[in-house]
Amino acid sequence: MENEDYLDAVGSGYENNKDVVIKKIEGIRLSKFRTFSERSMDLGNVITVVSGKNGTMKSTLLGLLAHPFTSPNDAQDAFGNQLKTRHSDVFYLSPEKDSEQYLYYLRITTVDDITFEEPIRVYKRLNPNGTYRHRVTVGKDNKEGRGNFSLNTSFVNLKRLIPIIDTNARIKDEDLEESLSKYISEGYMKILQKEAFRKPVQVLDKSIKQTYGPGEDADYDYKSISSGEDNVGHILNKMYAFIKYKTDNADALQGIFCIDEMEASLHPVAQINMFNFIYDWAKKNHIQVVINTHSLYLIQYVIDLQNKIKNADDIVLNMISTAFVSDKNYNIIKNPNYNEAYKELTLKDNDDIHDIYKVFIICEDEVAEHYLKRLISKNSVLERVEFLHDLNDGEIGNGCSGLKALLKNGQKLLENCIVFFDPEVNVDDLKNCKSRYLKLPSKYEMPLEKEIVKYIYDLPGDDVFFRTYNKERDAFLNEFSSKNILNLSDLEKIKNDNVKKYKSWANLNSRDFKKYVTYYIKHNTGNTKEFLMDLEIMLNDMFSQKGLPTITLQ
Repeated sequence: MENEDYLDAVGSGYENNKDVVIKKIEGIRLSKFRTFSERSMDLGNVITVVSGKNGTMKSTLLGLLAHPFTSPNDAQDAFGNQLKTRHSDVFYLSPEKDSEQYLYYLRITTVDDITFEEPIRVYKRLNPNGTYRHRVTVGKDNKEGRGNFSLNTSFVNLKRLIPIIDTNARIKDEDLEESLSKYISEGYMKILQKEAFRKPVQVLDKSIKQTYGPGEDADYDYKSISSGEDNVGHILNKMYAFIKYKTDNADALQGIFCIDEMEASLHPVAQINMFNFIYDWAKKNHIQVVINTHSLYLIQYVIDLQNKIKNADDIVLNMISTAFVSDKNYNIIKNPNYNEAYKELTLKDNDDIHDIYKVFIICEDEVAEHYLKRLISKNSVLERVEFLHDLNDGEIGNGCSGLKALLKNGQKLLENCIVFFDPEVNVDDLKNCKSRYLKLPSKYEMPLEKEIVKYIYDLPGDDVFFRTYNKERDAFLNEFSSKNILNLSDLEKIKNDNVKKYKSWANLNSRDFKKYVTYYIKHNTGNTKEFLMDLEIMLNDMFSQKGLPTITLQ
């Protein structure tokens, strides 16, 4: 947020805060709140992601954003709870430690395209019984017309993650309305691919637990749901309430939804699915979402997505940084790059992990290894992988049958590996294998040595290839013939021919053969695009799970 001077709502011409129709919350400025002093944070049009180490007041920031509002239509979730979260459930203010007055500002743009900054005071007040409590008051004074703005808000915190087994949660004995049931079911399907929630049931324990369980047709019940399924149910419950209580003004912001550690208990793919589900929901319903996270996997995804979406302001990443500050007055860095985010959360440079973690590339032989290196070509990627083509003691190469057996029986051993088969290998028997593997690309699905021989044979005598290597076509044909490589116009005969002859020719001058392979790759990109796309997806999945930057191959 830029350091500009703005009037408050009254100074901007509004007689009453309840008359303000908000189009967007632009951000928050902390004049003084605990250790924060004169720090600002911008919000995205759709989603704001906040990250930082533990104890950097990420959850507090979310609470400050969600609090100074009152529901315009008494919004409630499907369990009958007020959509707005109580102040006491957001954060605890200590009478002893939080004794001074705090002040922060919300920067708001209205549907009239007026932008103002509204001061919000947090101060300790003496109760009649002699105890103290804190008040959060909107406006610079207590004059009539100040007070909360009208907007639906909710803040879901980590209390939602209390295990069901530690509560007295039971199924709510009533049918869900059809639209709610459909929404919850679709949410579980898109986020977790869980068909067990086709007919969800409500599970609750007063204010402790409000989530959803599998229906009667599922093969397990609510007592067996995972904490991730529980987490998803709690969030979907609040999201549906925002939809149900939308106002009629299509230009108006419909709410602020704050989620503490959205990714909690979710595996990496589910984290991305959840983020995408919330993003689409927020954009469709004109709701601003603010989440905090410690997930480097999710942060990497967010940074990549920022570069792909049409409106760059739809998603904002804010990193609360402890680096080079005094008195815990943390900096708030807008849209850091991945290396900055990684270092902030781990206290290590990204390159330190590059040296530790590499993906193992297992090929059948040295020729396949060279072929794959030329296909990848980028040094920045080659530095992050390690090639293996001699797993067998003392033997040269890895047989395809041995690699298949390893894929089928050694899933744990291959967790950081990708196995590559030669183009002619039939891998139909590996369809149910969960380990990662690919076939090297080929026009004719032949061993690379045969592929190169056929490629050279099919070239016209005046092709640039022969000029490049200063060797005429007939000289190649003579070499082929000397190795009894004949009938090169017949593709089927080549496929059925003994590969040893072709390997023998390739070994005549292995250095030149490698050059031919490089030339072949450069001039036959149509055979490699889909392969490189699949390889890029596999590598990025492995790197992202380690919180490392992704790569591009094309």
